Amino acid sequence: MDIILNTTVLSNFASVDALNLIKRLFGVVYTTHEVHEEILRGISRGYQYLENVDHEMSFDGVGWLRVIAICSRTEHQSMNDLLKRLGMGESSCIAIAKSRKMIFMSDDRTARHIAKENGVLHDYRLFLNSRKNKLHHL
Repeated sequence: MDIILNTTVLSNFASVDALNLIKRLFGVVYTTHEVHEEILRGISRGYQYLENVDHEMSFDGVGWLRVIAICSRTEHQSMNDLLKRLGMGESSCIAIAKSRKMIFMSDDRTARHIAKENGVLHDYRLFLNSRKNKLHHL
């Protein structure tokens, strides 16, 4: 099952120079254009470690951190509904995760709660447990 990450996950790993850990644990992961915009805003506000996130983002379907777009009418509607309660990054990730059956990773409690309300798998601890053996070999 594919994984989609919101800004907080990427920011937290980048702040401790551990983006490579995401890559080693999960391989290819996804995020959205809206998350990319949030990363760029963070860089402009002086959070220079976010430049590493921007550098790793791939817009051409190659690389391990792939940026994907809201495509369908259903995804657009879902995102618009979610924007009443969440920011752009979380809303776009949850809308895509719901539509494309992806795991949504976030450390934002409200976002995880709303993802659950929308039938989106968000408890990545289950996925981490499935990767436990791989983690021991890193």
